[in-house]
Amino acid sequence: MSVRSCRLAIGVLIPAVNIVMEGEFHRMAPEGVDVFTDRVTSKHYDPADSFYKASKKLVDAIPEGSLRINRTNPDIVVFGCTTSSFLEGHQWNNDIVRTMERVTQKPALTSTDAVVMALKTMQLKRIAVATPYTDDVNQRLVEYLSLEGMEIARLTAIPYEEAQSESSAHRVAQEIDGPDVDGIFISCTDFKTIHVLGLLEKELGKPVISSNQATFWACLRKGGVPDQLQGLGSLLLKT
Repeated sequence: MSVRSCRLAIGVLIPAVNIVMEGEFHRMAPEGVDVFTDRVTSKHYDPADSFYKASKKLVDAIPEGSLRINRTNPDIVVFGCTTSSFLEGHQWNNDIVRTMERVTQKPALTSTDAVVMALKTMQLKRIAVATPYTDDVNQRLVEYLSLEGMEIARLTAIPYEEAQSESSAHRVAQEIDGPDVDGIFISCTDFKTIHVLGLLEKELGKPVISSNQATFWACLRKGGVPDQLQGLGSLLLKT
């Protein structure tokens, strides 16, 4: 195992197609927090698979990915895919966490765990949601969050290819906002958001949570790092 003197080492399992999460994690990382990633893909991946089927298959790769990322000797391990962790409900998500912890012998969480922690910490009960998901996946997300006590007032999906532009996050958050919601959630670790979250909160006057922001925040707090990070949304000021 590697030996380091950093305050926290985060090991992240990222879907092979994700082009956003690594960059956003490194952007958020304060001094002394290291981020190591492993890109995972199912051995049974088929380009013709539906979004739902491909997301579900991704979980097959978690044990091998956990073995690889454990060679960096992380303090905490996270599965950085919101979709694949909420897709089949709470037991499915919990099984993913247990698999990572069994393989790595380190504390673990998923992006879905982090999102639920973030929404509850910010005391958001009635939210508007933006995703790049298909209708069947969006329905699974609504069901999952509803079981956690959140009411989804509105949900809007954009084409997946548009999610890599922060201008899309800024536009869609403004579109789904309204006086009837107390916060916005932008779902998907492949949805580029981090540079516009602070701006959106100033414009809308309410918390705006994204999958990557919530996941990084949860890793810091679960890893015992209390740093408050400025300009990245009010969540990252919560200790």
